[in-house]
Amino acid sequence: MKGKFQAKKGFTLIELLVVIAIIAILAALLLPALAKAKQKAYIITCTSNLRQIGLAVHLFAGENNDYLPPGQGVTNNFTYGQPCYYTTSSQAWLIYYVYPYLGGKPATGQPQVCGAFLCPAMMAANPTFKVTSLLGYTDIQNGATNSAGGIMPWTPFGYPNHKLALVTPMIWGGKMPWMLTDFDKQTGGDAWNGSFQLAPTPPHLNRRSYVFFDGHVESVRIPNTNGFSSPF
Repeated sequence: MKGKFQAKKGFTLIELLVVIAIIAILAALLLPALAKAKQKAYIITCTSNLRQIGLAVHLFAGENNDYLPPGQGVTNNFTYGQPCYYTTSSQAWLIYYVYPYLGGKPATGQPQVCGAFLCPAMMAANPTFKVTSLLGYTDIQNGATNSAGGIMPWTPFGYPNHKLALVTPMIWGGKMPWMLTDFDKQTGGDAWNGSFQLAPTPPHLNRRSYVFFDGHVESVRIPNTNGFSSPF
């Protein structure tokens, strides 16, 4: 007769190793999918940010006789970057003129962050960033070229101000000019020599997010991830 209290059978070492192996295989299969989903979420948030900025620029123009806001951004005579914060002394930046249309508070002497100017993938690449040392997006400038041979004749947010109605495909080789795109060391940010916390490569891997002057946004696959190549 069997005893009342029998020892319960446990996992053998082989069974335990099999379970661990299955878990490892599942993790290896799921991690790339999770990473891809995270990147997609970043792109969705980034394009939403750019859509808000594009709308804000249109609202500014609508209230100012169709003139685009000033604010070509922080320049090093090579490229322009747009900060994610503003103060009372931020008149050279686009954010200063469009923040009222983005729910921003009146400027003060202290830096105030505007979330729409923060690229989420850029933040993920710089977990210890300081808002006063981060440029999230860069704006199109005088001389920008495209694949159709178009050359941008002026900086839209530069001085003197230009009208929104003038920013058409006709001025850029038949292609609608883009307004802002992701800023990283390959979009010219390497010339900052470490002054700002920029991602070394495109923060969305092989894609960049763009908002165009007609208001639409796109996440575009870039032809060359080793430098800034216009996909248009």
